[in-house]
Formats: sequence, C-alpha cells, structure tokens
Amino acid sequence: PLSQQWQLVLQPTAAYLATNALWYHWFVWACGLLGTAGVVVYLSLVLNRNRQAEIMIHDRTEQLRQANEQLQATLQELQLQKSLLECTSEAAQDGILVVSPARKWLFFNQRFVDMWQIPQAIVAQRTSAEGIPWIVNQIANPQRSRQNIEQLYAEPTARAADEITLKDGAVYERFSAPVQRADGFIYARVWYFRDITARKRAEAALQASQQQLQERQQHEKAVVEEELARVRHQLVVHTRLATLGQVAATIAHELRNPLGAVRNAVYYMRRYGVKEQHDLLEFLQIIDREVSTADRIITDLLEMS
Repeated sequence: PLSQQWQLVLQPTAAYLATNALWYHWFVWACGLLGTAGVVVYLSLVLNRNRQAEIMIHDRTEQLRQANEQLQATLQELQLQKSLLECTSEAAQDGILVVSPARKWLFFNQRFVDMWQIPQAIVAQRTSAEGIPWIVNQIANPQRSRQNIEQLYAEPTARAADEITLKDGAVYERFSAPVQRADGFIYARVWYFRDITARKRAEAALQASQQQLQERQQHEKAVVEEELARVRHQLVVHTRLATLGQVAATIAHELRNPLGAVRNAVYYMRRYGVKEQHDLLEFLQIIDREVSTADRIITDLLEMS
C-alpha cells in the first residue's frame, strides 16, 4: 500500500530529526516565521488591493451618483421644456405637426386636429400613411399638394411657404422646415398651418371696395369732364354771341350814320329842291321809305343780338 511506502520513507527522517531536535525546532520555527511572513505579505496585498478596490468603487459610486443627479436635473429640465413646448403649442393659433424622417407623427397640437377635423382613429395611428390622405383630400387641388409634400421629403433640407385653398373655401397658410442638428442630421420636419380665411375675405372685400371706389371716381370724373365740356361749349357760344352782338352793334352804328345822311339829304331835297317835281318827290319818298325799312332791320338785329 501507498501509506506503508510513505512510512518507510518518513521513519528514517523522523529518527534523524529526533536526534537533531534543536535544529529541527529552529527549522520548524523558521519555516513557520517564513510562512507567517508570507501570509502577512499576502494578506497585506489582498487588503491593499481590497482597499484600492473599495476606493475605486467609492469613486465610481460617487461619479455615478453625480451623473445620476445631473441626469435627473437634465430630465427635469427636458420635462419642463417639453411641458412649456406643449403649453405653448396648445396655446398657439397655428396648427403644428412634427413628423420624423420615417413619416411618424412625433407631435401635434389640438389646433392641428381641429383645423383638419382628423378622426380619433387616425390620430391614434400617428402615421402619415393614414393622416396625409385625409388632409390632402380636403384641399381643392389634392394632386398638386401631394406632389409638393413628396418633393419636400425628397429634399430633407428644403423649406416651403405657400397658401392652400380647401374645397369648402377656407384658406390656410402653410410653412414647413426641417429640424436639424449643427452637423446637418435631420431630426424631423415641422409643419405650421394658419387659418387666413378671414384675412383673405377682408382683403377681397377691401379690393372690391377699392374697385367700386375707382369705378365711382371714374364715373364722377366722366360726369365732371362732361359738365366741363358743356360749360366750355356754352362759354364758347356765349363768347361768340357776345362777339356777334358787339359786331352787330358796330355794324348798326356804322350803317345808321350813312342812312341818317341819306334821310337828311332826302328831307332837304323834298323841302327845298324839288317841290314841284312830282316824279322826283315820288322817288325821294321811296328812298325815305326804304331807309326807314333798313333802319327797322338794324333795330331788329340789335334786339336779337
């Protein structure tokens, strides 16, 4: 057996050690001292390693605690910003829609839902696959609107601002822009819709009023120009008549002078020259009568003038 073989080996050694007991005790003591020193050194190393590990764990724990506090503060700030954004969006008069590059509706306010009268079933889906057809079908020109939307998604950095008319006559102002990081990464695309129907109607009413005012001004201008033409014509006629009166008066005056001389000559000849010559008296009477006729004509001309 193996135990017997060990006994054969150890018995001489034990006998030798028994005869040299002092050396043996010193050897045992030295071995024990060395073993104890080794154990102490090992334990010191282990303790030092554990202490360093505890320090490292403490430092990492403190770092994690600070990071957690910072994370909690950041989360609170983000939550506050999110709440403020939601409150601002809900209080805005514009309909707001934020869409991810994958066409997922990330955010929209109640104003957007009310403006497009979106059913709750589509609202719950929160995807463009159901929402866009519902919106586009309300637009007067759906084909063109769909093309504009697809063009914007084909060019992620593009911006757009236009006006769209709905089938019920409402007019919306539409604005779209990307939300991107400083390095160009696109987070989402935001859409703004503003109802400008009342403004458009007011502008149309103002334009119609201006058109009526212009037409009235043109009509009044035509009336004034017509009245001016009539007055101008009357003034020309009056001026001509006045001139005619002056000419007639001048002519009458110039004619009456020789007629007066003729009448005076006839009177003188009838009184002193040809009293007994009946033929001449008859001719003189004819001359006097014709002079009176001419004088009456001149008087009528003056009265008419």
